[in-house]
Amino acid sequence: MHDTLRYAAIGDSIPRGFLMGRPRHIPAGACTTPAARMLRWFDRPDRGYPALVADGLRAAGRPVELDVSLTCSGARTSTFWRSGPTPGLRDAMRRRVDVATVTLGANDLMAQWSAYVPAAMLLRAAAAPLPVDPQPVLDRLAPPPAWCEPAIARLGARLRGLLGWLGERVAGPVLVTTYYPVDDSEIVRARFIEPVNTAIRAAATGLPGVRLVDLERVFHGHGSSAPEGDRWVSARDHLHPTADGQRAIAAAVLECAPELAGHLEAARPGGTG
Repeated sequence: MHDTLRYAAIGDSIPRGFLMGRPRHIPAGACTTPAARMLRWFDRPDRGYPALVADGLRAAGRPVELDVSLTCSGARTSTFWRSGPTPGLRDAMRRRVDVATVTLGANDLMAQWSAYVPAAMLLRAAAAPLPVDPQPVLDRLAPPPAWCEPAIARLGARLRGLLGWLGERVAGPVLVTTYYPVDDSEIVRARFIEPVNTAIRAAATGLPGVRLVDLERVFHGHGSSAPEGDRWVSARDHLHPTADGQRAIAAAVLECAPELAGHLEAARPGGTG
């Protein structure tokens, strides 16, 4: 059993702490995307949920070595898996890893939702209240389900390959999150959140060592339209978690793997700890 828990965070802008502080230059890690050159000015990995998970474990007396080099804004499943692990992932995982978290999949559909997302951010960030509800206009920009089905199938296949590969290499649990509803649009829920989360759940099912952290359940009642004190989705872009949202994700991760504060062998017989 090793005293220090080695924790690898893998994923997109949510674990990367996007929009959690003032812009500043953050050096690139092992994960990189074309969009990351610009977006990493808004990354604050020290405030994303992996950093909060690590802080919680340290507070419980468990030393943690956190690696966030496999998180970057704009990451897709293909950033890590293309019929096998990408070189950056393979190199980063050569060291012993005791626990991993994975938040991936939403960016796989950004091409199909390229009209909806910027329009929603622009309209909802308007300085003055709009004279009419913009949601009916936005709903017309949502892609039909048939446009997204091939991308969802690809993300499910890639994510299952990635999770299976990680499950064979990580000594303890591999914790994969779903996504939370970003607003109250039934079209967004039906055409984006539910299909993506269904693919994530299917990808994680039956894989040894892989556990699901259900953020759809955790964020219920805490979306962008919730009262300010209960809102866990940023009012700046209506996409990313607030500080409270990041804390809620961290708490859900810790709840899903309580043994992390103690001995990994308790949950994974034969693990190296």
